[in-house]
Parts: sequence; C-alpha cells; structure tokens
Amino acid sequence: MQNLPKSVIFYGIKYIRLDTGLNEKVVRKIYLKAGFKIVDIIDYDNGNSMALYEMEV
Repeated sequence: MQNLPKSVIFYGIKYIRLDTGLNEKVVRKIYLKAGFKIVDIIDYDNGNSMALYEMEV
C-alpha cells in the first residue's frame, strides 16, 4: 500500500479492485507483489478467463 499515491485513497473506500486476463502472468506477478489477492476467476464461453484482484486499503 505504501507505493500507491495518496490521491487514489478516498474517504470511505475499503478495497481497491483490479482485473486482468488470467493468462497475464507478468501482470499477475506485479499485482500479487503489490499486495493484491485473487478473489475470483471468471471463465468465459470463448475459453478466456479473467482474474479479479482485491486489496484492502
């Protein structure tokens, strides 16, 4: 949390949520290293999947 600019932290916000394609391994590594956790994976009919990340602020 220390690396995020204070301008993204607003009063009353408890979580930051991000998403990316499940196959985006570089982005996944960055998000997990920054403190995000995978909270859900959405599988689509076309074979693609999306990972949903969340971090408590």
